[in-house]
Amino acid sequence: MTDELVTFEEAEKTLLERGERIMRFRAQYDEGIVNPVVLAALLKVRPQMIYNYIKQGKLPEQYNETQKMVIPWATAVEFARAYLNRKATKAAKIAAELQGE
Repeated sequence: MTDELVTFEEAEKTLLERGERIMRFRAQYDEGIVNPVVLAALLKVRPQMIYNYIKQGKLPEQYNETQKMVIPWATAVEFARAYLNRKATKAAKIAAELQGE
């Protein structure tokens, strides 16, 4: 089993598809950023998870001109890729165990 089940492009496509339903996303995407709450919505997790990763230094802490916390788009996509990859790897492992492998 390969370690990379989700590529950067697949993660970005997933975020963009999910972002179509989030009004604040388009304006942030056009600026090349995303805020932690919107990223959490895109990943379907609680915002506190994203803030905890920022607090742990696993995501950069940056602020825009209005002093609101933001994450650069490429960094957010790479974080999403890693997160989605962990989920896909876990699902593949469970599926393999159920098949008796």
